Amino acid sequence: MRKNVLFFDGGLYYTFLSNEINNKYPDLNFYCIGGDAESLTPSCFFKNFFNLISNEDNRVYMFPDLLRLIDLSGQKIEKERERVVLSNNLFDVVADCKKYPNKNVVFFGIGFENAAATVSIAILRALMAGHDNFRVYGYFIYLPSLIEKYLTIYSDSIIVIPEEYTLVLGEEVFKKLCDKYNALLIVTKNNNRCIDSGISNAVNNEEHQLPSISNQVKDYSSLLSETFEIPKDYKSLLLSFNPKYSCFDMVSEKAVGSKDFTCFDLFDHQKHVKDCSNWNKCNANHPLCNTMISSKGVCLIEKSLSF
Repeated sequence: MRKNVLFFDGGLYYTFLSNEINNKYPDLNFYCIGGDAESLTPSCFFKNFFNLISNEDNRVYMFPDLLRLIDLSGQKIEKERERVVLSNNLFDVVADCKKYPNKNVVFFGIGFENAAATVSIAILRALMAGHDNFRVYGYFIYLPSLIEKYLTIYSDSIIVIPEEYTLVLGEEVFKKLCDKYNALLIVTKNNNRCIDSGISNAVNNEEHQLPSISNQVKDYSSLLSETFEIPKDYKSLLLSFNPKYSCFDMVSEKAVGSKDFTCFDLFDHQKHVKDCSNWNKCNANHPLCNTMISSKGVCLIEKSLSF
């Protein structure tokens, strides 16, 4: 009998619990793992961002929703604001390389392999255009490695991931990983009916049908493996640049420690987030960690469901 359901997405977890579907399954335990890549990024990565923007040779671009995470790390950027550009389009960032030939045009990014694949496209575009000043300061997590870390603790589980997370690797990679640990995989859209149906089928041991992998997935996967080294046997949590593309990488070794979380250790989920010593002091108005700041952070979700 499977007892644990692990959600690898905060939006799915919130949808599921806020609509009380979990009440239909009193014998199951439900967990949200991290919520998103922002929640899983160590605080030192954000702290080193201050050194990046303090250098006048760098013109830094970032997604607007990362600003609050920077503030969380204690780095206020008002003084260097003119060297930080908020943009939701990575390809516009590449185009600006031509406008600022004497500066490093740096993209500050966080995400799973789907975000890394977009970075791969941007790097190849920069190469084709002859821009040698494009750089990446990124923290990209390989989701299969993250899932395996939890499956070593929770084998025989039900794993729930959103459909969008399979666009680069395809579902078969996750399916094989789950088979290794006798876990069941549910790939779903973010709605109650799909989640409920998937869990119901898993509980009743009905086979979960997997759609065929498209050529588009193969193309994205090839792009990813061109510029990044794919972790072998899921031993590494992070995607690192292939040596021939290392010139684009601005992350120092100090900035990629995978255990430097500011409070609750997300890699020890034998405890609950409410066991964190800062649980009563940490909230959305006074956040003490990334997992309370990120819109999909597990702490923020748990806190919102407590009221």
